[in-house]
Amino acid sequence: MASTITICMDNLIRTPIQEWMLNKGRVSVGRRVGDDYFDILAYSDNENDFAELDKLADEEKALHINSFVSEGVTFVD
Repeated sequence: MASTITICMDNLIRTPIQEWMLNKGRVSVGRRVGDDYFDILAYSDNENDFAELDKLADEEKALHINSFVSEGVTFVD
């Protein structure tokens, strides 16, 4: 994996959804835990890593989490 991807699978980051989504421009791979939290498996702020994170999300059957500004909307898929 690219050196700018932070891998957290052995030590998951459990974070409130609203807090994590404040990291604009960050792409993450994670799982929703309950209604208000994510367990983050990996993330990067480097656009060059986004395709690799997409692949990881598919492999782990996890969410691709992308926080960006677009008319005040954030996006999780």
